[in-house]
Amino acid sequence: QLTVAPSFDLDTEVDGLRGKIGRMKGLALDIQHESRLNSEILNSLEDTVNKARSNLKRTMKRIDRAFKFTGSGHILMLLVFAMGVLTLFYIWTKVYAAGKFMGKLTGLVS
Repeated sequence: QLTVAPSFDLDTEVDGLRGKIGRMKGLALDIQHESRLNSEILNSLEDTVNKARSNLKRTMKRIDRAFKFTGSGHILMLLVFAMGVLTLFYIWTKVYAAGKFMGKLTGLVS
């Protein structure tokens, strides 16, 4: 048989448990609400990423199309220009070195 001390009030304990259960229920509802918000945000982010991905694909197709139509003539011209500049630089350094060498031979440059 269960005996309860006379100073122990069951009604007070039941009210305390009800309060704790109410707080737990409120916490569970807050967690549910937060979960729904996170789910909505995640779905929105997923939609944004999908739109960005489709825009990037469309842009890459445009770039590919533009490159195919223009051909690679501009790249060839750039290479020819770069080779010309490098050739002129090479010739200038050789002429400068030869002039310096000749100056030393003739005694003009110390």
